[in-house]
Amino acid sequence: MEVRSMIDECLEEMEHKGGGADGAAATIRCLKRHKENIYWDSDLGRLKVAAEVWQAGWEDIMRDLTEKLGISDRESYIRVKNRYNLTMY
Repeated sequence: MEVRSMIDECLEEMEHKGGGADGAAATIRCLKRHKENIYWDSDLGRLKVAAEVWQAGWEDIMRDLTEKLGISDRESYIRVKNRYNLTMY
């Protein structure tokens, strides 16, 4: 699958869920189904996808997902991760 179409597919999941926190969680689960590694980056103060290292275009997406999920630090990341079962894949 082409990277752009994978990202678009996952962002569509957010739209189907209404675009808020539930949609952001669905987007993260979709990215994880596609084997993307997502984690909290304390230095950036947001979620990060490992692909950011070699592929442009992720920063705004990950910043938006972090904001929609209400994540501001590691503790809130853990709460959100458990609430939305973001480690299921």
